[in-house]
Amino acid sequence: MKNIVNKVVKKLGIEEVPIVFDASITDDSRLELRPTVRIVINEKHKDNFIEYTKCIVHEYRHLFQIFWARLMNDDIARRWKEELSKAISSSNLDQNSIEDYYFQELEIDAIAFTQVFLKQQYGIIVIEKNEKYQQIIDLYKIRYKHMM
Repeated sequence: MKNIVNKVVKKLGIEEVPIVFDASITDDSRLELRPTVRIVINEKHKDNFIEYTKCIVHEYRHLFQIFWARLMNDDIARRWKEELSKAISSSNLDQNSIEDYYFQELEIDAIAFTQVFLKQQYGIIVIEKNEKYQQIIDLYKIRYKHMM
């Protein structure tokens, strides 16, 4: 796991944060910001290299998005900053539809980045089950190739 973390933090230019496995979470993974910044991965993925790698890369991308939104002043940073202020996450998903969650740019970007990273670094091809959603991810990857 250390090798994965080293590769992704180097690619994103961010610091390493603790990663823990937790059987009590219902989602696959999450980025916790309080009380300390850490990545939490569902225990069910502990022995599955592809799944825990997807979780690590995806959550590190969310951390990158937070830094980018706070530090940069471009169109992407402005959109991400706006979306972060009202982001739908596993903690408030009951109040919103699952479609709203998946169609956030932050989520599309994290999925797109994870797909590109896993293919480039490990030759692993990850495809979303929903074909139309995958088409959206593919278009995003083309449009924002410079951010991948």
